[in-house]
Amino acid sequence: MLHLAVPPWWGVIENQRLSEQVTRDSEIARIYAEEELKLMIEGLDRSNEVIAKHLSEYKQAEADLSVGEKIELISELVKYQHHLAEILKYQAQQSKRSSKKEQRVFYMSVLKSHAGWKIEHFRGMTLEQIKEKFTLVWKHMHDFVHMSSKEESEKVKRPRIKLDQGSSKRVKISQTLRSKPSKEQ
Repeated sequence: MLHLAVPPWWGVIENQRLSEQVTRDSEIARIYAEEELKLMIEGLDRSNEVIAKHLSEYKQAEADLSVGEKIELISELVKYQHHLAEILKYQAQQSKRSSKKEQRVFYMSVLKSHAGWKIEHFRGMTLEQIKEKFTLVWKHMHDFVHMSSKEESEKVKRPRIKLDQGSSKRVKISQTLRSKPSKEQ
Protein backbone atom coordinates (compact mmCIF):
# COMPACT_ATOMS: atom_id res chain seq x y z
CA MET A 1 0.00 0.00 0.00
CA LEU A 2 1.22 3.38 -0.99
CA HIS A 3 0.91 6.06 1.60
CA LEU A 4 1.35 9.69 0.60
CA ALA A 5 1.91 12.47 3.01
CA VAL A 6 -0.37 15.46 2.59
CA PRO A 7 1.28 18.81 3.20
CA PRO A 8 -0.28 20.87 6.03
CA TRP A 9 -1.08 23.82 3.76
CA TRP A 10 -3.23 21.50 1.57
CA GLY A 11 -6.13 21.70 4.05
CA VAL A 12 -5.94 25.49 4.08
CA ILE A 13 -6.17 25.65 0.27
CA GLU A 14 -9.09 23.22 0.30
CA ASN A 15 -10.89 25.29 2.95
CA GLN A 16 -10.32 28.47 0.91
CA ARG A 17 -11.63 26.81 -2.23
CA LEU A 18 -14.73 25.56 -0.37
CA SER A 19 -15.40 28.98 1.17
CA GLU A 20 -15.01 30.63 -2.26
CA GLN A 21 -17.45 28.07 -3.73
CA VAL A 22 -19.95 28.74 -0.93
CA THR A 23 -19.59 32.50 -1.47
CA ARG A 24 -20.13 32.13 -5.24
CA ASP A 25 -23.13 29.84 -4.70
CA SER A 26 -24.71 32.25 -2.22
CA GLU A 27 -24.11 35.17 -4.61
CA ILE A 28 -25.71 33.26 -7.50
CA ALA A 29 -28.66 32.28 -5.29
CA ARG A 30 -29.07 35.92 -4.21
CA ILE A 31 -29.03 37.10 -7.85
CA TYR A 32 -31.60 34.47 -8.84
CA ALA A 33 -33.78 35.39 -5.85
CA GLU A 34 -33.59 39.10 -6.77
CA GLU A 35 -34.52 38.35 -10.40
CA GLU A 36 -37.39 36.12 -9.29
CA LEU A 37 -38.58 38.82 -6.89
CA LYS A 38 -38.43 41.43 -9.67
CA LEU A 39 -40.46 39.16 -11.96
CA MET A 40 -43.03 38.59 -9.21
CA ILE A 41 -43.30 42.33 -8.58
CA GLU A 42 -43.72 43.01 -12.31
CA GLY A 43 -46.39 40.32 -12.50
CA LEU A 44 -48.23 41.82 -9.52
CA ASP A 45 -47.97 45.28 -11.08
CA ARG A 46 -49.46 43.93 -14.31
CA SER A 47 -52.27 42.16 -12.48
CA ASN A 48 -52.95 45.31 -10.44
CA GLU A 49 -53.14 47.28 -13.68
CA VAL A 50 -55.58 44.72 -15.11
CA ILE A 51 -57.70 44.86 -11.95
CA ALA A 52 -57.70 48.66 -12.02
CA LYS A 53 -58.64 48.58 -15.71
CA HIS A 54 -61.53 46.17 -15.07
CA LEU A 55 -62.68 48.24 -12.11
CA SER A 56 -62.69 51.42 -14.18
CA GLU A 57 -64.53 49.61 -17.00
CA TYR A 58 -67.09 48.35 -14.48
CA LYS A 59 -67.62 51.83 -13.07
CA GLN A 60 -67.87 53.22 -16.60
CA ALA A 61 -70.38 50.53 -17.61
CA GLU A 62 -72.36 51.21 -14.46
CA ALA A 63 -72.48 54.90 -15.32
CA ASP A 64 -73.31 54.20 -18.98
CA LEU A 65 -76.42 52.14 -18.26
CA SER A 66 -79.48 53.60 -19.88
CA VAL A 67 -82.58 54.32 -17.85
CA GLY A 68 -84.33 51.29 -19.36
CA GLU A 69 -81.45 48.99 -18.41
CA LYS A 70 -81.40 50.37 -14.88
CA ILE A 71 -85.17 49.85 -14.60
CA GLU A 72 -84.78 46.30 -15.89
CA LEU A 73 -82.04 45.54 -13.36
CA ILE A 74 -84.09 47.02 -10.54
CA SER A 75 -87.19 45.05 -11.54
CA GLU A 76 -85.14 41.83 -11.66
CA LEU A 77 -83.77 42.64 -8.20
CA VAL A 78 -87.28 43.27 -6.85
CA LYS A 79 -88.52 39.99 -8.35
CA TYR A 80 -85.57 38.17 -6.83
CA GLN A 81 -86.19 39.71 -3.40
CA HIS A 82 -89.90 38.88 -3.58
CA HIS A 83 -89.09 35.31 -4.60
CA LEU A 84 -86.55 35.02 -1.79
CA ALA A 85 -89.06 36.37 0.74
CA GLU A 86 -91.61 33.75 -0.33
CA ILE A 87 -89.04 30.99 -0.04
CA LEU A 88 -87.94 32.16 3.40
CA LYS A 89 -91.56 32.40 4.52
CA TYR A 90 -92.22 28.88 3.29
CA GLN A 91 -89.04 27.53 4.91
CA ALA A 92 -89.92 29.22 8.19
CA GLN A 93 -93.39 27.75 7.92
CA GLN A 94 -91.96 24.30 7.31
CA SER A 95 -89.24 24.48 9.96
CA LYS A 96 -91.56 25.18 12.85
CA ARG A 97 -94.16 22.64 13.77
CA SER A 98 -97.48 24.25 13.05
CA SER A 99 -100.90 23.00 13.87
CA LYS A 100 -103.12 21.52 11.20
CA LYS A 101 -105.25 24.64 11.32
CA GLU A 102 -102.22 26.91 10.68
CA GLN A 103 -101.11 24.68 7.81
CA ARG A 104 -104.60 24.75 6.34
CA VAL A 105 -104.75 28.56 6.59
CA PHE A 106 -101.32 28.92 4.95
CA TYR A 107 -102.13 26.53 2.11
CA MET A 108 -105.51 28.19 1.55
CA SER A 109 -103.97 31.68 1.47
CA VAL A 110 -101.43 30.62 -1.16
CA LEU A 111 -104.11 28.92 -3.26
CA LYS A 112 -106.39 31.95 -2.99
CA SER A 113 -103.70 34.46 -3.90
CA HIS A 114 -101.91 32.53 -6.64
CA ALA A 115 -104.51 30.17 -8.09
CA GLY A 116 -107.59 32.36 -7.70
CA TRP A 117 -109.44 29.92 -5.49
CA LYS A 118 -112.47 31.02 -3.47
CA ILE A 119 -113.47 29.93 0.02
CA GLU A 120 -116.26 27.81 -1.47
CA HIS A 121 -113.69 25.63 -3.24
CA PHE A 122 -112.21 24.51 0.09
CA ARG A 123 -115.47 23.37 1.66
CA GLY A 124 -115.50 19.65 2.32
CA MET A 125 -111.78 19.21 1.53
CA THR A 126 -109.39 17.56 3.97
CA LEU A 127 -105.96 18.96 4.80
CA GLU A 128 -104.30 16.30 2.62
CA GLN A 129 -106.42 17.25 -0.40
CA ILE A 130 -105.62 20.94 0.11
CA LYS A 131 -101.94 20.09 0.51
CA GLU A 132 -101.95 18.18 -2.81
CA LYS A 133 -103.41 21.21 -4.61
CA PHE A 134 -100.97 23.48 -2.78
CA THR A 135 -97.90 21.49 -3.85
CA LEU A 136 -98.96 21.72 -7.50
CA VAL A 137 -99.43 25.49 -7.28
CA TRP A 138 -96.21 25.93 -5.26
CA LYS A 139 -94.22 23.96 -7.83
CA HIS A 140 -95.76 26.01 -10.65
CA MET A 141 -94.86 29.24 -8.83
CA HIS A 142 -91.21 28.27 -8.51
CA ASP A 143 -90.88 26.81 -11.99
CA PHE A 144 -92.49 29.85 -13.59
CA VAL A 145 -90.23 32.09 -15.66
CA HIS A 146 -91.63 35.41 -16.81
CA MET A 147 -91.78 35.83 -20.59
CA SER A 148 -89.91 39.14 -20.52
CA SER A 149 -86.98 37.75 -18.54
CA LYS A 150 -83.64 37.06 -20.19
CA GLU A 151 -83.73 33.48 -18.94
CA GLU A 152 -86.97 32.81 -20.84
CA SER A 153 -85.72 34.42 -24.04
CA GLU A 154 -82.58 32.28 -23.95
CA LYS A 155 -84.63 29.17 -23.20
CA VAL A 156 -87.09 29.75 -26.06
CA LYS A 157 -84.47 30.30 -28.74
CA ARG A 158 -83.58 27.12 -30.57
CA PRO A 159 -80.59 26.63 -32.84
CA ARG A 160 -81.63 26.58 -36.46
CA ILE A 161 -80.37 27.50 -39.87
CA LYS A 162 -81.18 31.07 -40.76
CA LEU A 163 -81.71 31.41 -44.46
CA ASP A 164 -81.28 34.85 -45.90
CA GLN A 165 -84.27 34.80 -48.18
CA GLY A 166 -86.12 37.86 -49.29
CA SER A 167 -89.83 38.01 -49.79
CA SER A 168 -90.98 35.86 -52.71
CA LYS A 169 -93.29 38.66 -53.81
CA ARG A 170 -90.36 41.05 -54.14
CA VAL A 171 -88.38 38.47 -56.07
CA LYS A 172 -91.25 37.92 -58.56
CA ILE A 173 -91.80 41.65 -59.04
CA SER A 174 -88.10 42.32 -59.61
CA GLN A 175 -87.89 39.43 -62.11
CA THR A 176 -90.89 40.72 -64.08
CA LEU A 177 -89.41 44.21 -64.18
CA ARG A 178 -86.16 42.86 -65.59
CA SER A 179 -87.86 40.66 -68.16
CA LYS A 180 -90.23 43.36 -69.54
CA PRO A 181 -88.56 45.67 -72.01
CA SER A 182 -89.07 49.28 -71.20
CA LYS A 183 -91.07 51.53 -73.57
CA GLU A 184 -88.18 53.93 -74.02
CA GLN A 185 -85.94 51.36 -75.71
